[in-house]
Amino acid sequence: MNVQPLRRRIQSSGIILLAALLAAVQLFAQDPSFDGLNGAKASKPDRPPAAANRRSNSAARDRRACMGVQRTIAGAIEMYNLDQNTKVDRLDDELFAKLIQGGYLQEKPEDPGWGGESASHYIFSPDGKVVCRAHGSNLDEPLTEAQVCYAVEKLITDAIVMYNEDNNTRIDLVDLALLQRLVQKRYLDQFPRHPGSGTDSSTPYSLTPRGDAITCRFHGSAYEGEPTEKRQCLANQRTLAGAIEMYNLDFNTKTERIDSELLAKLVKGGYLQRAFDDPGQGPGSSSHYVLTQSGSGISCTVHGSSDR
Repeated sequence: MNVQPLRRRIQSSGIILLAALLAAVQLFAQDPSFDGLNGAKASKPDRPPAAANRRSNSAARDRRACMGVQRTIAGAIEMYNLDQNTKVDRLDDELFAKLIQGGYLQEKPEDPGWGGESASHYIFSPDGKVVCRAHGSNLDEPLTEAQVCYAVEKLITDAIVMYNEDNNTRIDLVDLALLQRLVQKRYLDQFPRHPGSGTDSSTPYSLTPRGDAITCRFHGSAYEGEPTEKRQCLANQRTLAGAIEMYNLDFNTKTERIDSELLAKLVKGGYLQRAFDDPGQGPGSSSHYVLTQSGSGISCTVHGSSDR
C-alpha cells in the first residue's frame, strides 16, 4: 500500500482545518458576539445579565460608604455643639444648612446609592448616635427588617421608572402581576418579597400618593421628599453604568467618554433598549451624563450622581 498519497491527504486536511480554526478565531476577535458553532451572532438579553451581581456589589459598597457619611455628620455635630455650647437633638434640613454655613460640612449629605434628598435617612438613635434608616449603623450587625424593606422599595422603584420610560407608559397599580412582569422582562432579577412575609400570595408594596415611588404598608417609604426627576435621572445613571460595564467586558475595552456614538453602539448591541435624555431637561440632554473621576460610575451635570 502506498502511504504517500494518504499522508498528503491527511496533511492537506489538517491545513484546511487549521485555516478554518484561525478564521473563526479572527472573526470572534473582531466581534465577540459571533457564535462559532452556527456562524450567527449570539442574541443578547434586553437587560444585562450581570445586573444582579453589579447591584449586589454596589449595595455592599454603598453601605460601607454610608458608615463614612455617618461619621462625618457625627464629627460635624460634635464640633458644632462645642462651638455653640449646645446639644443638637434632631437632624433636619435646618441643621444641615447651619452646619454647611458654619463650615462644619461641605455639602448636604446624601445616603450613598440613594441620591436625591436622602439626608432624611440620617437620624439619631435612642442613645444619641447618628444612624441611617436604610443602612444601619454597624457593618457587623445585620440589617433590620425595615432596612431590608427600604432596599426592596428601591429596587422596585428603579424597575418601574425604567419600565415606564422604555414602554412610554405610567404604572398606576403595583400588584403580583406587575412584579412578575418586571421579573419576566428582567427589570427585576427576582421576585421582590417583603422581608417579614416570605409569601408570594400578596404584596405589601404600593405606589406613594404622588405615584412616583414605592411605599410599604408596614414600614412606610424611604423616598421622603425626593424630587421625581432626580430619582428618574439616578435610575438612568445606574442603567447606563450597567450597560457600559457589559459593553466593556464583551469588547475587552474601557469606555472613556459618553457621547451619542457610544449610546448608539449600546442600543445597537442590545445593552440599552434606547438612548434616554436627562428627565425634565428635554431632547439632546443625554450629554448631561458623564463618567465620574474614578471612571467606574456615572454622573449628571444637572442632578449629580448616586455613585458616592
